[in-house]
Amino acid sequence: METTNIKEQIENLEPQVDDPLLTAVQVKKILQTSLTNLYAIIRSGKLTATNIGSGAKRSNWRIRKSDLDSFLFEGEHKKEI
Repeated sequence: METTNIKEQIENLEPQVDDPLLTAVQVKKILQTSLTNLYAIIRSGKLTATNIGSGAKRSNWRIRKSDLDSFLFEGEHKKEI
């Protein structure tokens, strides 16, 4: 059985550009809503997002395009926005 080391595995990884990360501002513009409303949707769990900010006072949300697409196609946003 042939094994490869972790360094070789990492070098062979290709970047995932199929599912880009969008900023909260980009998503706000797509949904034509306010950041306050977008954050409320994220807090409700209806739209999955990741906070990559550091510290309690700084938030820097990223939303996968596929998660935004799922949210849009479910129709939940019509009630929220």
